[in-house]
Amino acid sequence: MKIYNGKRVPWGSLSLHYWADQGALYDDVKAVTKCVNGGDHGLDNVRWPCFEHALYALNDAIVKPNNFKPIE
Repeated sequence: MKIYNGKRVPWGSLSLHYWADQGALYDDVKAVTKCVNGGDHGLDNVRWPCFEHALYALNDAIVKPNNFKPIE
């Protein structure tokens, strides 16, 4: 176990946090968006920041995205 941001987390790839913090690549999100929408309108300004927020907020990730702002 190690302490990260005040939380105890297991080491290595067997840790749930390890996989949660891998996140998703921008290109993967863009490919999925094109399948659903056929275009990538609003991906950079709306969809990508929302995706990053949801991935952190709904996941077991312990590392916040740089642009994370909690909903108040």
